[in-house]
Amino acid sequence: MRKKLTGFMAVFVREARSLLLDVNIRTIVILAPLFYPLIYGSVYWNKTEADVAIVVIDEDHSSLSREFIRDLDAHQLIRVTEVVPDIAAAKDRLYRLDAQGIVMLPKDFSSSLKKGQGADVKVLLNTTRFLPSNDLNKAITSVAMKNAASSRVKILQMAGYSLKQAEELSEPVRDDVRPVFNANETYGDFLLPGIFILILQQTLLIGLSESIAKERENGTLPELYHTAGNSLWATMSGKAFVYFLLYASYAVLYGVVYSTVFSLPVRGNLFALALITGLFLLSVIYISIFVSSFFTRKIIALQTIAFTTYPLFFISGYSWPKTAMPLPLQWFTELVPSTHFFTAAVRIMEMDAGWGDVMGEVWWLLGLAGAGFVFTRMRMRALLRSELHSGA
Repeated sequence: MRKKLTGFMAVFVREARSLLLDVNIRTIVILAPLFYPLIYGSVYWNKTEADVAIVVIDEDHSSLSREFIRDLDAHQLIRVTEVVPDIAAAKDRLYRLDAQGIVMLPKDFSSSLKKGQGADVKVLLNTTRFLPSNDLNKAITSVAMKNAASSRVKILQMAGYSLKQAEELSEPVRDDVRPVFNANETYGDFLLPGIFILILQQTLLIGLSESIAKERENGTLPELYHTAGNSLWATMSGKAFVYFLLYASYAVLYGVVYSTVFSLPVRGNLFALALITGLFLLSVIYISIFVSSFFTRKIIALQTIAFTTYPLFFISGYSWPKTAMPLPLQWFTELVPSTHFFTAAVRIMEMDAGWGDVMGEVWWLLGLAGAGFVFTRMRMRALLRSELHSGA
């Protein structure tokens, strides 16, 4: 056992020194995890949009239509940049992206309201940018409903009802919508945790793959094995533990410092979060060693593994429901550690989840880590046997 521990420490020191001396690996596993979250996070610093530009076509030119336009402009999400004379001018602003939406008030806007009839307010939105268009749709609808209720109250008061009676009759059924967890419904709070997790996974996957491919490219796997005292466990564990310690530190940094900087919630059981983070890192480490063992050049490993970043994010179920994907992709995504870590980490951080809420993901990550260890050990044994035999 002492020989294995000595070999473990020798490989650990060798890998740490190699990591610091190799500029490519150092950039991927030290600089990128530190600065990528700040770069990506700064994009969503404000969390919510404000003053999204729209133009208005006012065919009514009444005091009520002008009041409606003022109410639109007063909404924090909307900025009325211009009142244009016709649809041609409005479309011109839309096509030039000077505005993200068009609101059209008809000629009978005020007269219809005064008669207690409905007035059709038409809205055209640039849905090629679905986030602003979705926010605009909710904001314009909110302003329209508020104005409609106000008009009904005035009409009912003129008919002799008291203010309280008029308010109740104007809205006999009222909705009471209360967002939970992401209470402000911000895209930043939704996306940033996923980006941080993806940065951890992909930089670890790429960096460790570069390290293993470098050993094969330079023909130093037998040397690594001898450094470990001819122990396969020490060979794998000594190299892996460098990255585990490094990325566990990044996980703490993200959870304590970066989450504070970007005002991200961490509400749930921290011990559960620590456990799933450790299992997630072990899963990625063993998958990295296994996959990269098939590459004999660093550049090929880098190009191949880097290509997986966006596909793994898109099929994880984080940005698009897994149930909406083709069945083969649903099966494959279960083999990706970040799929389960996304689910569990978001439940803990944002939904105040405890052990019972994430045990399914814990078992999945434990299974992936265990299977990764077994297959990686088998692959490395076969690879070392082949390279030691060819070297002899």
